[in-house]
Amino acid sequence: MLNANWKNALGLMLIETAFLDCLADGQKTVRVEKEQLESFISNWFSFDKTILIALCEDLVPYVFETDSLSRLKSIFTFINVLDTERATDKVINPTTIETCSYFESSPELFAYSESIKRHVGVFRREARTLIWVSPINFYHRFFALFKKYTVNVAAFIGIDTHPIALFEQHKVQTVFLNGQKEVFLIDYDISGVQSFLYEITDGSATKANIAKSLRGRSFYLSLLCDFIGYSLLNHFDLPYEFFLNSAGGKGSVAVPCSEGAEEGIKKIKTDIERMLFNSHHLKLSVSFAIRKVSQRHLFELESYRGIVIEESLSSSKKQKFSSIIETFNEAAMKASANRCKLCGAATDENTYCKTCADVLAISEVITRGEELTLGYAFDDNYILTKGQTFHFGSMGCVIVVPLLEPDVSRCKYLVSVNHAKLGEVLFYPIVFGRGGKFAEIAEERNLAVVKMDIDNLGKIFINGFKLDQKNYLQFLTLSRELDFFFKRSLQAIALDAKYEGRVIVLYAGGDDLVIICPGDHVLLLLNDINERLNSYVCGNSKIHMSAGIEIFKPKTPIRLAVRFAEKQLELAKNQTGKNNFSIMDHPVSNERLRLMNDDFTDLSSMVAVSGLSKGLIYKIYLALEQSLGKKSPLASFYAEMPQLSYSIARLPNNQIDLKRRLMGKFIRADFNGEDLRYYHTLLAFLIMKIRKKEAKLNDY
Repeated sequence: MLNANWKNALGLMLIETAFLDCLADGQKTVRVEKEQLESFISNWFSFDKTILIALCEDLVPYVFETDSLSRLKSIFTFINVLDTERATDKVINPTTIETCSYFESSPELFAYSESIKRHVGVFRREARTLIWVSPINFYHRFFALFKKYTVNVAAFIGIDTHPIALFEQHKVQTVFLNGQKEVFLIDYDISGVQSFLYEITDGSATKANIAKSLRGRSFYLSLLCDFIGYSLLNHFDLPYEFFLNSAGGKGSVAVPCSEGAEEGIKKIKTDIERMLFNSHHLKLSVSFAIRKVSQRHLFELESYRGIVIEESLSSSKKQKFSSIIETFNEAAMKASANRCKLCGAATDENTYCKTCADVLAISEVITRGEELTLGYAFDDNYILTKGQTFHFGSMGCVIVVPLLEPDVSRCKYLVSVNHAKLGEVLFYPIVFGRGGKFAEIAEERNLAVVKMDIDNLGKIFINGFKLDQKNYLQFLTLSRELDFFFKRSLQAIALDAKYEGRVIVLYAGGDDLVIICPGDHVLLLLNDINERLNSYVCGNSKIHMSAGIEIFKPKTPIRLAVRFAEKQLELAKNQTGKNNFSIMDHPVSNERLRLMNDDFTDLSSMVAVSGLSKGLIYKIYLALEQSLGKKSPLASFYAEMPQLSYSIARLPNNQIDLKRRLMGKFIRADFNGEDLRYYHTLLAFLIMKIRKKEAKLNDY
């Protein structure tokens, strides 16, 4: 049977859905009475209504703050921009979790109400397909359905337009349902993520499994981050709603301030640290920030909260594994004669260490389909008949099942990945490219590794909202929406047919992104990501990304390629205003990306259609290359212009248009230093495209 927290969470979902149904039907009410609830349950579900009524009886009548629908605005329109600029106001279409679309213009209340009515109608039809097995089974299934249909519907807070989704409101309301005055807010952060991702020994014996290991490691980190959160929930027997946030190796969990809670938090924190140490020694660690907050504090969150938590996490990182230091097992750190064939770590056998064996197995499972179901179990006797099990020490395990569903009665928490059928609903970009091996992706071309992240994200979270708008619900909404972009929207971009299945998403966590693609695809891909992000954030000029690009050969150690890409990203971010990408030590403004792609297409057509020779391309490139190496690059290139002009003029008379286009690009009185770097980068990509395997530019 469900305990009070689980029962109230399910009961509140049903009451909130009943209230949404009333408002969509045009009813004016602020209360859900028992009679209304019975009518709602009879219309929405096909099994005996008395079962569900019993789950809600302690909560009705339930009073809301409004008697009318609100329109949900994009959270990005509420983030401060420069005084001279303004993000476009966008009202979100009431759609399911799989998509996010905006009305072209702010809809009148009647038009919006009609959209909500259609949306609720679809919600009702899907709810009627649910069958009753047990209270916990129904909770898992209805939670997924509720999230699917409420992340793009406005919360009931009595304001005409606002950015808070009903789903976020439901989570925070559930946390305080049992008369709780305060809760412990536990934030955690996993350290060592980047080192762990690329901890691979490159060599002929490991080459075949490198790409496989990378994609497995990325997903493993996602599993580990959520396992920590679900371990906290499991210890206190709490439902999904208390897992407030999880993204990019970080998470937030609320724990009621009940008797023994502080000791319980201390114990599970120690168990988690011990599990991480025994599994990864010092390579991965977790830091915790724990504070007591009231419901008022969550709804009236001030900017100092973010600063206090970051300072607390920073302090915790300096005391890694402090809770287990007295029980430190020196034997666990002793060297072994055997080494893992993939990462080089000490292992009991001369094959793979447990971590590498796990990540390779995870990689095998996740490549079987884009939709997965995960089950988090904390029963030592758990035996899986389907899918793959991954144990986190003796604390518990996670099972990964493609398309199928694990046994609900045996798993404490369930997660739907890229679908919304069971338990928590998450997205993950399962994009591994054609074949999944670097050589197959390259197909005789150089590859590009792209490292991207959002500029000034910490400042956006802490100072992005006006003082009278700050609250924890906005923090949750912004975090979820950004995570959706990196997990949901990114997959749609990478799977576009124009990329021919040659994109690998190595890592997408929080605002951090690592992608591999053919070198001659990277500018187009980068532009698509930036334009999609700009549209997604409603043109808010405060929110943009910087990127570092490294061009490498398939046989190059991936650790080196990523390290060089990180240096390029740092260079891009060091430019005034950020919002740049950098390649070959040349930072270029993202505003010029579309122009660069247009110029790339133009130059490509000169080669394919107009007869532009490779020799002339190389001559121009060499002039740019040599000029950039001189003390006065621009003066040096101006000195090269007469010779280049002569070479262009010698083109056949039937190529007059080609001459004009080349002169317009390279032989100009207003040619400047930025143009010098711009065209050097552009011609490097053009040479990659036309030479493919035989390209031998020194920079690569």
